[in-house]
Amino acid sequence: MGQFHNIALNIVTGFLGAGKTTALQNLLAHKPDTEVWAIVVNEFGKTGLDGKLLQNRGVAVKEIAGGCLCCVTAQPFTVGLNQLIKQYHPQRILIEPSGLGHPQQLLSQLSSEFYQDVFDIRAVITLLDARQLHDPRYLAHDTFISQLALADVLVGNKMDQYGETDRALFYQLAQQLGLPEERALLREGAQIDLAWLDLPHGTAAPLKAGDLHFPPSTQHTAKPSAIQAVIKSVAGWHITPAAADAHYSCSWRMPATCCFNSALTEWLRRLAVDAALSRIKGLLCTEQGWVTLNITRHEAQILPADAGESNILEIISMTPLSVNSITEQLQHLQTGASAEAAQ
Repeated sequence: MGQFHNIALNIVTGFLGAGKTTALQNLLAHKPDTEVWAIVVNEFGKTGLDGKLLQNRGVAVKEIAGGCLCCVTAQPFTVGLNQLIKQYHPQRILIEPSGLGHPQQLLSQLSSEFYQDVFDIRAVITLLDARQLHDPRYLAHDTFISQLALADVLVGNKMDQYGETDRALFYQLAQQLGLPEERALLREGAQIDLAWLDLPHGTAAPLKAGDLHFPPSTQHTAKPSAIQAVIKSVAGWHITPAAADAHYSCSWRMPATCCFNSALTEWLRRLAVDAALSRIKGLLCTEQGWVTLNITRHEAQILPADAGESNILEIISMTPLSVNSITEQLQHLQTGASAEAAQ
């Protein structure tokens, strides 16, 4: 790596559902034409869906799915990162860790002797849904706290959905982190200013789980369901459950010929609320055409999309998932028509 020096590098972090992928899409839409950028995307689930949503935007994208890139997949991360640099010679690299990723360990890797002269590490941008500050499960989660502590810029995303208490808690948090007003901002639609990328990276705030004290939660918490020992098998479907860091996930990859009826999106919205899920993402063929889904307990974003090589759905929760029940419902929601007929 000796021939590569001072590549600008930013980490865009935040917990599940904070809007990291949308923030990267917005940044890419305003990327200077004269600059070569690359993106490394890591996901907790097994499907690598976020990387697919960022492809075809004029940048090289490296996906590392299935865990935290700074922990269980450390070797694939460094190999993939090195390949990305050698092949594309980027002037800037943006890294989106998993919503359950440990950014301090990642920064330690990127600051190691091997990369000492390769990277110019700049601002860590942390996205936050301030409504999570009402939920003690987040405030007691070490990863959530470590992401906040490393923020050089803290973005309270989805501000159009906030109440006065949410706003007050956000600014209370920024004060505790020691962030000046110009680095703690409320935004809609995960809008990030390009100028923030070139701010310097500072020192993490001395913060750990239990240090934050906000009003008690009034949010609904679902009762855990039993962990299923046997996962329902469906011909042509790849169903991959996983569990780590007090979270549970399952990914469904289904043939591109599957097509789902109009009731699918409403059912997924109800599922997110009723089961208190952390996040639902998908690239799916429906009667109205292919769509991308990004659903949390608070809102749902459903957008038209290009046809995919397969249907993909990923669900992440703080409680065990009823995988077989969800699989059976997905089967019932198929139209029986081919995906080609829906396009």
